[in-house]
Amino acid sequence: MRNHKKQYAVLFTIFLSITTINLGFVLSNLKSITPPAQTDYYNNLKTSALFNTTITIDDTNPAENWVTRKAEGVCTGLGTSANPYIINNHLFNITAGGNCLSIVNSRKHFRVLGCDFITTGLAAAIYLENTTNGRVEGNHITNIFGGIIIDNCSQIQFIDNNITLCGIGFLVGDSDNLDFNLNLVDQSLLGFGIDIDNCIGMSFTQNTVSESATSGIYLDDSNDITFTNNILFNNTYGIYNDNSNGTIIQGSTIGPHTQDGIYIFQSYRGTISNNDITNCVDNGIELEESEIFEISSNTANNNYRGIYLFTSSLYNTLSENTANNNALSGIELRTESNNNTLRGNTANHNGEEGIWLFDCHISVILDNTVFNNTRNGIRMNQGNILICNDNEAYNNLLNGIRLFQVDDSLVEGNNVHHNGEAGIRLVTSTERNIIRGNIASMNNMSGVYVSTGCNENLISDNTASNNEEHGIFIEGATNTLIISNDAHNNLMNGIYLRLSDGNSIISNTASGNVNGTNLQSSDDNMIFGNLLFGNDYCMNETNSINNVYSDNLCTAPVTPGVPLDPFILGLIIGLFVGFGALAAVLILNALRGRKK
Repeated sequence: MRNHKKQYAVLFTIFLSITTINLGFVLSNLKSITPPAQTDYYNNLKTSALFNTTITIDDTNPAENWVTRKAEGVCTGLGTSANPYIINNHLFNITAGGNCLSIVNSRKHFRVLGCDFITTGLAAAIYLENTTNGRVEGNHITNIFGGIIIDNCSQIQFIDNNITLCGIGFLVGDSDNLDFNLNLVDQSLLGFGIDIDNCIGMSFTQNTVSESATSGIYLDDSNDITFTNNILFNNTYGIYNDNSNGTIIQGSTIGPHTQDGIYIFQSYRGTISNNDITNCVDNGIELEESEIFEISSNTANNNYRGIYLFTSSLYNTLSENTANNNALSGIELRTESNNNTLRGNTANHNGEEGIWLFDCHISVILDNTVFNNTRNGIRMNQGNILICNDNEAYNNLLNGIRLFQVDDSLVEGNNVHHNGEAGIRLVTSTERNIIRGNIASMNNMSGVYVSTGCNENLISDNTASNNEEHGIFIEGATNTLIISNDAHNNLMNGIYLRLSDGNSIISNTASGNVNGTNLQSSDDNMIFGNLLFGNDYCMNETNSINNVYSDNLCTAPVTPGVPLDPFILGLIIGLFVGFGALAAVLILNALRGRKK
């Protein structure tokens, strides 16, 4: 446990400062919304004891210590690990207000089991301070301002408690080594279902938190907190992690929520894995100004964005996630979120982009699948030193991979096919990039398209085939090196330059196109050492000057012979046969004349 203690009143002050709900209004509603059946329930409870005044157990005060309370019938046992003090099956009905049960300054082993709590005002059902070695299990808390409040405690388990229609469910401060399992926190009307402040080393397993006014679970300045197999739904945020490091969120079902499923702010070194996060009005997972998180094997579907990294979220790894059917993008990184790795993710059927990096640098997009997105499969805007390798992008409405004002980057080994526009598209001042070893086929426009102002790019060793327009299309670009590509069976040109000067087309193979190479209004280009065969025209150019052609091997398509009409063939044969017979008659007549 930490040495410094936060007083009970301070905890409430912090809690009240984050809510804009009128307290008087809510407290009046806490009473009014109690269902009639609840009154009957409390009236019919069978209990070990009924307490109408607050019970405080303070082991530093002889008048209120465990021994005294045992003598009063509050508990049984001896306070050892083998025979703990047990408070069991009591009804605390505190009509004058105040905390129902307070345990403070205790190191004895204790249990609070199966009790029910009723009180009024700014009070808690169970208040624990500077206390260890406990278990709080199977209690029922309804319609109280604070469900269970924990301050400066350690080594306590909270199991299978039902906290409903309270102002807040659990409020935990300055504590460590606590376990929360199988609790139900429902309809926390003033704020958080579970509020964790300045804590360390806790675990939350198989809890259900729903219908909270703000976050289902809120962490602030807390480290090494683990959440496993929890269910959170119908909160504002599912889990809100603020300035808390080493958080692990795994195996949980999160959503729907009116904002993010998981929101991480100014936090470091965490893990988010194997969660199912769906139907959030904002993002499934959002990181802002957060670093070194492993985000893996999550399903983030049917949100606004699936996974969103924003504002200098650095050195994170996103791997093997599924982000489908989101309104905007599957995976999106923005605003100097640099040095991130996106590997092995699936981002399909999203309303705009599959994967989108905007103003991000020095990041890797590797081995992802992006399919049937309404705009682009992978979109990169205004970034430098990006690596986009070994991805499959297909059936996207616009482009498989799109680069806009991206410099000094590598696009290599991708399979881009059946996209609505180009397989790979470079747009607007995208310069000094390497586009290498990609397969760009069966796209509705070009396999690789380099547009105006995209200069000094290397296009090499790509296969661009069976595209509806061109294999490789350079428009309005200069100093492009197009080398060792295979452009075949495209409906128009293998390699097409338009309004592009000073480029080099070297050692490419172009076959089965209308034109192997075609230059239109393009000057001062070099076309050298290319193999051009089986095209309607090997090389073509219009309105172009000073282009140099050298050492190209050009083979026209083989022209098949015209088949003879059977009737004409019969006449020819007949003529040959007729001429043969006539010659035979003439020869016989000549021989007979000699005999005479």
